[in-house]
Amino acid sequence: MSDKHFVGLKLTGFEDNGKNLPVSRVTLKRDDNNMVTAGDDSGSELVADCPHATQAMCDAVLEQVRGYRYHAFTADDAGIDPAAELGDGVTAAGCYSVVSRLDDDGSGYPSLSAPGEPEIEDEFPTEGPVTQEFNRKVTGVYSYINKTAEEIELGVKDELNQVESSVNISLQGFQQQVNDTNGTVASLKNTVDGFSATYATKTGVTNEIKSSIDGIGLSVTNGETSSSIQLTNNGQIIGSAKQIKFTGQFVFESDLADGKTVIDGGCIQTGQIDSEYLKLYGPMEVYEDHRARYLAGYIGFVEGEAYNDNGSIISTEGIGVKAPSPGKNYDGGMLICTDSGARLTYGPDEFGSTTTIACVSEHCYSSEPMETFSDRRLKSGVVYDIAERFGRFFRALRPCRFRMRGRQDGPQHIGFIAQEMKSALEADGMAMDDLAALSQFPGNGQEEGMYTIRYGELAALNTAMIQSLLARVDALENEVNELKGRINDG
Repeated sequence: MSDKHFVGLKLTGFEDNGKNLPVSRVTLKRDDNNMVTAGDDSGSELVADCPHATQAMCDAVLEQVRGYRYHAFTADDAGIDPAAELGDGVTAAGCYSVVSRLDDDGSGYPSLSAPGEPEIEDEFPTEGPVTQEFNRKVTGVYSYINKTAEEIELGVKDELNQVESSVNISLQGFQQQVNDTNGTVASLKNTVDGFSATYATKTGVTNEIKSSIDGIGLSVTNGETSSSIQLTNNGQIIGSAKQIKFTGQFVFESDLADGKTVIDGGCIQTGQIDSEYLKLYGPMEVYEDHRARYLAGYIGFVEGEAYNDNGSIISTEGIGVKAPSPGKNYDGGMLICTDSGARLTYGPDEFGSTTTIACVSEHCYSSEPMETFSDRRLKSGVVYDIAERFGRFFRALRPCRFRMRGRQDGPQHIGFIAQEMKSALEADGMAMDDLAALSQFPGNGQEEGMYTIRYGELAALNTAMIQSLLARVDALENEVNELKGRINDG
């Protein structure tokens, strides 16, 4: 209402059509299909066309007009200011209302009116409160544009189903968001700090892709478990997941290693493997290379059989190496290490037929005598002076019997003390290099290394000394026989 006018009784006729219910709802129509509304249906509704209406605008209008009651009247030939316009307030015959219609026949005394509800219904029929509410919900889909100096927001909203799609553009960046009736939200955000795409549900599922100056990240969570992977700009790939599954082949190539690694669901093909440990289940087949058809053997958990002296079978199993014998019905070579000992075998698992070397408990045994290479073609500097060179050393040796420490209840051994053998060498002006039968492990800087004796080397010394003794015996026998002959002849 722009102005107010007083007519009083300066009129030829007046009809009071009563007051409408107080205004309880305001509806602003953007177009024929889109509108915003505020309030309830307990009273009358104020409806107006407004293409740029927003919910905030509708709420503000309702705040101003809530409770206002429209007073319908008709005043014939009223003496009103000729400058009066529609929307001005007027008081006529003690009734205050608004000029909603003005009919001027040129006499200077126009007829004024504020049409009553029956008249409005006759000219513009409207539905009841329930139908109006239903129509508002049916036409609750609308688009909107909010614009300020720093931001523009575009959107489409379905108030009935609570579905909305919006785009926001500002100096800080760009953001798009879509949500549906189930509470699912999908959004894209692009700023100078990076790009992100997020998909989230009200059940706690969230999927996100982020890209920034630091790298690219992907993450997924269902509220209880999560997985993520990050590609950083410093050359790292960081992953976290309960389980990782790949489909197809993964090929890794490096110019540094000049090689390639291929991983698929059935195998890993690679060159060198550098690992703190390998966990194997059962025997692992070994081939010359990935193209070879010939099975070279197995490594890992292997099984075999050994035999006691009485011919009974001993089952053995543990970590080992096993090689097959092509064309034969038995395994080839096999090495097994267990918590009971170690065994190296070759041949069929039959007592007396398998070549075996084993270390078990306090024993080291072999099914065949040990052989040492002694071919003349392997030797140089051959000298036959054993008895003369090592005679005094031999006489200084002190054979003894003993038990090994930690095995006080074990059997007695006979042999030599290595340190005494060393002293015998030094007393004869020789060093350990002069006799390979005596050797020593390197020490650790605090203690001397352990001494060892190759008893097999002493066999030749024993033989030389026995031969020397036999030569003396033969000479003495000849001398005795000669003396006996002289006595008999004399």
